[in-house]
Amino acid sequence: MSAPKGNDYWTRRVVSGRNSLFAGPTFLWEASCEYFNWAHANPIQVPVAVTTRGGTTNLTLRRPRPMTIRGLCLFLGISRSTWFVYRRRQDFLDVCSAVENVMWVRNFEAAVAGLMNPAVIARQLGKYAPAPSQQTALLAA
Repeated sequence: MSAPKGNDYWTRRVVSGRNSLFAGPTFLWEASCEYFNWAHANPIQVPVAVTTRGGTTNLTLRRPRPMTIRGLCLFLGISRSTWFVYRRRQDFLDVCSAVENVMWVRNFEAAVAGLMNPAVIARQLGKYAPAPSQQTALLAA
């Protein structure tokens, strides 16, 4: 049975859209900490062949996994646009800033220590400026 024509059922709805995934900022912080712990416990495995006088040995280096907003969103099962919606909400602003700061500091410190590729991390952190020859090519295009 369908609704009668000209009904106003939609005006009686108290809420629009789905319920928020996180009931409050504390829940978002806890879920973000789970991502931080997961990233720390699951470093990237880099195979390396080491040659010595005795022959070649295959090793696996463990590199820290860079933490990103995209990675966090995949871990939480939300889209980036949903993250930015939380980021704009006044009650979630402090938690979102803290999460982004934790990621920025960890990635920056790992890049400075040589544990991550500094060029990749510089782009992620917004510190990348193209070389002058690249800027000229971009302007000419």
